[in-house]
Amino acid sequence: MVPGLIKEIGGGNPVALISSINIGAHLVDSSPLSTLGALCIACAGEHEDKAKLFRNLLIWGLSMSVVGAIVCWLFFGILGF
Repeated sequence: MVPGLIKEIGGGNPVALISSINIGAHLVDSSPLSTLGALCIACAGEHEDKAKLFRNLLIWGLSMSVVGAIVCWLFFGILGF
């Protein structure tokens, strides 16, 4: 997947792209659209508001995708790690 993406964007560092994909995948792991997030909602107690839990996990997942993109851009784009 990575060589094809690098070819499409016109060059880049494969290690930085692989690291960015890995970081992004781990940061959004608790989104309600993932297996872990769905398990969190399914295992919530009766006293929990599952709609609020879904919304909070969705906000967390979306915000972490933005934070992950900024962190990867900073480390691999600006600092050149």
